[in-house]
Amino acid sequence: MFSFLIKKRHYYILKNASFKMPNDIKKGENIHLILKVKDKELSQITRYQRVIIKLKSQ
Repeated sequence: MFSFLIKKRHYYILKNASFKMPNDIKKGENIHLILKVKDKELSQITRYQRVIIKLKSQ
């Protein structure tokens, strides 16, 4: 689970998201996620952000 902040005019909203890790990922490999955030305003602005997650050994 990871969290991110969304700016809403004069304040921020904290949202949570989660994803399932593939079973065949190996230590040191990266997973690239593309997040899509869309507002509910009249202009319907959409923003995309890449998040890279690297699997570390425990």
